Amino acid sequence: MFLINPCLFAIERCHIDNTRKADTVYIAKNGRALVDIVIPEIPTATVKLAADELAICLNKMTGANFKIIRSTKVINGIIIGKATDFPELKLNKVLPLTKVENRQHYILKNKRQKNTLHWSI
Repeated sequence: MFLINPCLFAIERCHIDNTRKADTVYIAKNGRALVDIVIPEIPTATVKLAADELAICLNKMTGANFKIIRSTKVINGIIIGKATDFPELKLNKVLPLTKVENRQHYILKNKRQKNTLHWSI
């Protein structure tokens, strides 16, 4: 179980297009991680725990060791944190984060195509 509440979860390089088959997104290949897990430079305990749990689960699924990188810059990878932790993504304009019930949102974002899919749980 991932503890990502009330964090934001975004996967860069994900392709969302309902008119054609989506591109394949590889996060690992042949036991080697192809992306890193990115968290804010000063993560909350919840974000750090979520990143650690995700790295463990992905390792069990793929056999790859996923590095956890601390950065506020947008880089290819799996980004975990609050929308305000990554201002370059401009996610605070995409999601209504002012109400408590709207804080648990997940976003799949494709930087190349500028497509965004978001939903709440």
